[in-house]
Amino acid sequence: SDVPLSNSILKQLSDVYRKIRNTSRFLLGNLHDFDPAQHQVPYEELPELDQYMLHRITEVFSEIKEAFESYQFFRFFQTVQNFCVVDLSNFYLDIAKDRLYISSLDSPRRRSCQTVIAVALENLAVAIAPVLCHLAEDIWQYLPYNKPYQSVFESGWVKLDEKWHNPELATSWNTLRTIRTEVNKVLEQAREQKMIGSSLEAKVLLYVPNEELREKLRSFNPQKITVEIPPEEPEEPVIPEPPAETLTEPTVLKAEPKQQPTVVQWLTNVTLEVSKYYQNSQSLLATVTFFLGLFIFAKVMLGVLGVLNHLPLVQPFFFMVGTGYTSWFLARYVLFAANRQELSEKIQEFKTITVGESNAVVVDVQTTEAVAASPETSQPEKPEEVPETPQITTEVISEPTNHVDELRYLFLASQVELLDSPEAIQDTEYNSQSEILQVGVVKAEGEKCERCWNYSTSVGTNSEHPTLCDRCVPALSGDF
Repeated sequence: SDVPLSNSILKQLSDVYRKIRNTSRFLLGNLHDFDPAQHQVPYEELPELDQYMLHRITEVFSEIKEAFESYQFFRFFQTVQNFCVVDLSNFYLDIAKDRLYISSLDSPRRRSCQTVIAVALENLAVAIAPVLCHLAEDIWQYLPYNKPYQSVFESGWVKLDEKWHNPELATSWNTLRTIRTEVNKVLEQAREQKMIGSSLEAKVLLYVPNEELREKLRSFNPQKITVEIPPEEPEEPVIPEPPAETLTEPTVLKAEPKQQPTVVQWLTNVTLEVSKYYQNSQSLLATVTFFLGLFIFAKVMLGVLGVLNHLPLVQPFFFMVGTGYTSWFLARYVLFAANRQELSEKIQEFKTITVGESNAVVVDVQTTEAVAASPETSQPEKPEEVPETPQITTEVISEPTNHVDELRYLFLASQVELLDSPEAIQDTEYNSQSEILQVGVVKAEGEKCERCWNYSTSVGTNSEHPTLCDRCVPALSGDF
């Protein structure tokens, strides 16, 4: 039969070729550090999104095989074009850019994406080889890892695993893609009206009447959880046991004196009075006269003492008085025990008058009763301490997630909120309503992360990286 040919047909085919080539270049560029022998993630550990893409790969290349076997080459071009443009560029790779660019090199979310990309690229090169032979060979030669075959034409046909085929998962994700299309329409409205520049500046509000679908969406929208942390119970104080031995003599516990000594206080008052007089006297003549009088008084007293010291019989007289007083003192206070006790009391009394009152407390260990040496030294009893009410601290943590199967990544928005009623959406300026859901778009909360451009309330909470969000900070250390 005749084959139609025209400039428009050739232009359409060249457009398909460029789309396949550009998609392949993007896939190759993101496999530069990937080696399937080391980095490939098992199917069971892949996120749902990646498992769904493997299912789509199974469907697409099965359809391509049927097109070749039935010689329907137009179906081949249509299927390959839709796969590269719709499934890869507009959907999977659009979502995967966050994983490929933001996550650390060996992050599981990035390696799982590279696993799917490698499968898609190898099978794409094999599938287009019968028609686009040069492009297929170029792709194969530029694969950045060791291949079991030197040429794409030696590799045989596409290789698909039966476990990748998962119609139930496909049904769920087809619904999510439908919701994504509705959300993109409202985001485009907000973008046209200059409310947002990119979708990352938006927060998406969703209301889904169907409870089953709403619960499904909740599983893709992890929220922060507030956890109450009870305080630690204080340890009971250990009371030491009293010593086994019993002392027979009272023990004196010395304490600091409460007031200044009497003699010291008198000397202090003298110096204060002199200082006060000096400060109050502004006359230089009065000040000189005062100090001159002090000097003359001291000189006169020293002269009197010198004269008395040279008088006859003065020295023998004082010697006899000293000797007699010493003998009397020894006989009066030292020879007998009762007198020694009296001497001790007089010394204590003299010490109190001269130095000040003592705060010593006499403790009789035999009777375990404390007696204050002076009634003024007794201390009032301390009131019983009322135990404080233990404080319960709270900590906000996020629900566990694989950081892939989330609505905010699916919609390319910074935040997504699922609502239990549509009232909040109806109050928004940009919204839409369909049979399965209602969508509203508002400004995202928080500040813009300078690394991933997502808006988050966590920006500024890290002192070391104040301009990064709670995803990029752990990504720098290889934990995201």
